[in-house]
Amino acid sequence: MMNKSRDGWYAPLAARFQGMEEPMPLARFAAIEAILHLLALNAPATDPAKAYLLFTQYQLIGTTACTAMEHTLQQARHTLGYYRSQKYWQDDLRAYQDPKYDAVRAFSFEKSGESRSFSKAEGEYPYPYKQRQREWERFWTERLEEAKPTSYAGAGTYRYPYLNLETGETETVSVRFDSDCTAPVPPGIPEKGRSEPISVTLDELLNTAKEMAGMHPGDPCCEILSTNILKQINEASVSTCTKLTIVEVVNIVGMVGAGKSTLIKVLAFWCHKNGYRMTIVVDTVAEVMNLQKYLSAFGVEASPLIGRGERLKYINQVAQPCETCLPAEFSQYLTPLCLVDGMDAQHSEAVAFGKEPCYALKKGNKNHLCPYFHQCLGTRMLRECYTASVVITTVAGFAASRVGAQRETFLELVMRGFDVVVFDESDRVQKTLDHFFMPETSFNSYIRECAEDCSAYMRLSSKRREENLAEQRYDEMQRQSVTVLSCLVKSLHHELGTWKKIAHGDPFSALTLLEDMYRDESEYRIPYAVYQAIYDLIDMQDEDGIRQGTLWAVLESSCKSTDETFFNQMYRVWLNELGDDFSRSEKDKVKQIQDARIKLILRLIYFDHFIRDLSDAYEASHETSYGQNELFGFLLSFVFHSCPVSGVPLHLANSWFWRLLFLRQAGPDWIAFPKTTSKIGCFVYSACWEFPAWRLNSALPGVKQRRQDVRENFLHAAP
Repeated sequence: MMNKSRDGWYAPLAARFQGMEEPMPLARFAAIEAILHLLALNAPATDPAKAYLLFTQYQLIGTTACTAMEHTLQQARHTLGYYRSQKYWQDDLRAYQDPKYDAVRAFSFEKSGESRSFSKAEGEYPYPYKQRQREWERFWTERLEEAKPTSYAGAGTYRYPYLNLETGETETVSVRFDSDCTAPVPPGIPEKGRSEPISVTLDELLNTAKEMAGMHPGDPCCEILSTNILKQINEASVSTCTKLTIVEVVNIVGMVGAGKSTLIKVLAFWCHKNGYRMTIVVDTVAEVMNLQKYLSAFGVEASPLIGRGERLKYINQVAQPCETCLPAEFSQYLTPLCLVDGMDAQHSEAVAFGKEPCYALKKGNKNHLCPYFHQCLGTRMLRECYTASVVITTVAGFAASRVGAQRETFLELVMRGFDVVVFDESDRVQKTLDHFFMPETSFNSYIRECAEDCSAYMRLSSKRREENLAEQRYDEMQRQSVTVLSCLVKSLHHELGTWKKIAHGDPFSALTLLEDMYRDESEYRIPYAVYQAIYDLIDMQDEDGIRQGTLWAVLESSCKSTDETFFNQMYRVWLNELGDDFSRSEKDKVKQIQDARIKLILRLIYFDHFIRDLSDAYEASHETSYGQNELFGFLLSFVFHSCPVSGVPLHLANSWFWRLLFLRQAGPDWIAFPKTTSKIGCFVYSACWEFPAWRLNSALPGVKQRRQDVRENFLHAAP
């Protein structure tokens, strides 16, 4: 996001800015000019107010390779992503055009009728364009930030939290180390880069299966594979093939028991023998552990990767009814002992699963890595994924696990150092990814989660609140969300007549209700002039003209207060302006219901705008945070379904080339989804009369999610 530093930018202009009345920070001034420079390179004839579109990255959806400029935009998005927001970009652009900056601006602006343009400023001005350009490149530098060196706990006393399961209280445990830790050299994982497709003939796979049968007589893979027939679908034709080629995305479909899982096992052994690294994504932890045990028996360097917080549940999944102990293959990963916990003289009970202080030995206010991280069995999975030939994990482990001493996401490691990713039973994986990356939530739940944030913000000093206008704006919108919800509920409780769009309990949006009133209604039908005026509030093509009209004032007043007096007054002013364009029924009851429906639609449109602004405000106020609660890309304009797992994030830079293999059951419900484009809005479930539940394309700000820290680097797109 935008660099917050106030120092180090445009040093030759510092003296001039100090002499101005309330100037913007030089860092912000430089960021605005950097974006205008990018716009001049990409679309010099474009209205500069639309420059925020540079950072949407919609132009990259579906591509497998980027131009140099597209890659530059990706890099710039990490530091200038604050300006993805139309509001924040246009607000700062207006401030940049203030006359007090006339003598120092590198760009000039012209307005001819409704069109606006910009160009490099002519004449002489301090700190010339070429010198500024060298500074702008800092926003999209190609040099990757070096990871901060890991801080291991050395000699001294450290503390960590201990959860007492009996009382539910968290206590503090102190431990002492007598010597400093010598940090080992982490394993180097070279970036695979763009590779050639992987091809293996069916004869090779069959010979591999025979080799497996020789190692373990009775293994069924050879028998199953020898009876399989692999067919290739090419457009409308189906033909028998003798070679499996894995390039980009490959879908393998088969009936139950056809041998899809068998193919995975044989392919994993073949990849291990031929130097390829594979990640296998399965549905459950039990499948993870059983497949790891199976492959290890054939000498494959296979490692599971599962979460630590629910080990007891995982143990129950793999434990056999009559066994008192887990097999060693399972216990080494599921029941390891924490070495640091053995130094705890205060408690007889072991530290709870998932609460081990691997990364959380605290000295002062700083966390340190456990000095036994590279020896402890409890962190074995987090280390082995760097060296194993095959890593087996679940969907959650694939998308959200953090591994290694640096706690990088496993997804990043896979994209950097693995050759093949296999999704078994990908139809089930799809459902999990949908909930993982596009969860549903209710607006009422969001409001409850905001309570603590708002309370903490209001306890800040006045000076602290004024220091960050973005945080101030987000807090203001959080508090306004209660009023917005109350206004919506009030409209839903008004007399709306028998409205099938709502009465049947189907989801609806402002657009579907508007279309219904214009096309399907008879008694409460609205004319085209009213339909078009309200539709423009949704489409917002002529934004400047719309904002100057009376209907915009009606929209703005719709959810500002639960007192509807002003809203009703503005609504009547708009009706008077329409005059003969809106012929009304002579029946007061009909007019009352018609007005109530229109007001509901207006409030739904307001809510849609409010949610977008709320998302923008959240991003701006959390511009340097990459925590679990961060939100990226709240509303997406395009959703692609060209492969069974459309939610798989792909990094689309020039150097990446990923091979994905999807296996799923075939049946009457198997549908090949074509690429589709849909406009995402807010849909109400009318069954929830106490409060509307909103199904959104992403989560509301503040909703706890485990996937936010990877969204900045990876796009939701299918190649």
